Amino acid sequence: DSPVIIQGDGEQIRDFIHADDVARGMLIAARCSSSPLNLGSGIGTSIKELVQMIINLSGRNPEVIYDTSRPSGDRKRLLDISTARILGFEPKIKLEQGIGELIEWYRIHKNDTDSRFDFFK
Repeated sequence: DSPVIIQGDGEQIRDFIHADDVARGMLIAARCSSSPLNLGSGIGTSIKELVQMIINLSGRNPEVIYDTSRPSGDRKRLLDISTARILGFEPKIKLEQGIGELIEWYRIHKNDTDSRFDFFK
């Protein structure tokens, strides 16, 4: 829908990781470590970059409004994944690939939501 309203100014940096990479990382951690470790991409992406990536991959062009009257949260949340890397973990799925796969999945399944079990009913 248009407009898309983003809370904050969009400059906040986040670390995004694909669920498949998290699952693989958890298996590595379970086998190789008894200490806590961070699983992330180790790459910072601003919310503005993320929004633009989604727009580009979706083929849509909504108006984007950054609502600076709302809090943006922490300016930067970027994980240090050096311990996970020592154990052999390396994220394999890039953010753009994961978003592209999600958009394609949604296009195929967007009408399936009525046939799914609704836990809250």
